[in-house]
Order: sequence, then structure tokens, then C-alpha cells
Amino acid sequence: MELNVKVEIGASKELLDTLRGLFALLPNHCPGGPMTVTATEIQQAVKQKAQEPAKAEQTEQAEPAAKTEAPKAPALPGSEECRKAMNSTRDKFEGEGWKDNTDSEGYKKYHKALTNWFKYLAGQCGAPDQKPSSLTADQRATFIHDVEHTILGEDGNFVVGPSAVLNKEGE
Repeated sequence: MELNVKVEIGASKELLDTLRGLFALLPNHCPGGPMTVTATEIQQAVKQKAQEPAKAEQTEQAEPAAKTEAPKAPALPGSEECRKAMNSTRDKFEGEGWKDNTDSEGYKKYHKALTNWFKYLAGQCGAPDQKPSSLTADQRATFIHDVEHTILGEDGNFVVGPSAVLNKEGE
């Protein structure tokens, strides 16, 4: 009499990683071929694997000064930083109460012009719809730089001081 049994097991990535690690520890592991593993071999492999973290912890405790944290890369600016830069520039030209005081001379004179200027800068930085909110994380840094360095030119129009975007056009 012959009995064939088919067993299907759903396995998570963690389970598969654990099994790969166990099979790598076994001395008679033959990649790609059949293998016979006894329960004793598995238990020994698991014990060895369990002892490795304990040894690593002892080493870490013995030499805590040897570890130093790698410096973190500066985070790319988000849309909130763009908004802060635009608000700061509006404060500079329209006055600090520009949100609440829409009747002020600065608001009337500069609000619409600044809105158009921000759209222009966003377009120059790569926003397809000229909206600062659609800039990629890489493009935001240039946009923020340009917004923060916005000044009034001699002709009364907005210009940017040293600018990565606008200087590219002249090259």
C-alpha cells in the first residue's frame, strides 16, 4: 500500500527567513537536493542560534564606548516648510498681520503679486501645474531657497537673490 500526502503551509517572510537560517546551520545541508534532518540536529541548531544574540549582547555591554551613531542625513523639506517660507516672505512684504488685515496697503500691493511669484518659482523648480504643493521633495529645497531670497528688484518686480533655479537659465 502506498500513501501520498500533500501538505501546503502558508509561510510568512519571517518564517521563511528563520527556516533558511536553520538550514544554513545544519552540517548536511545540500542546496537544491533532498536532505534528511533529525529532530536532534534542529534542536542543536536552534540552541546555537539562540546563543549568538546573548554573546553579541555581552560584547556590546563590554564595549559600549566603541559604538558611535552615524550622523543622520538632513531630512528633505516637506510641504510644511514650503508653507512656512511663503508665509515668512508674505510677512516681509505684506506685513505680519496680512492674514487678518486684508485691507492693509501691503496686502493690496503685494498679495496677488506674491501668489503669482510663488507659482512662477514652483514652475521653475519643476512643478507641472505651478503649484508648490506638487513639488517633489528634491525640488522643495530649491523652491524654499528662492522664496526666502525673494527681494524687490530695481524695476519693482520680484527677483531672487542668489538662486539655483534662475541662474541655470543664464548658463
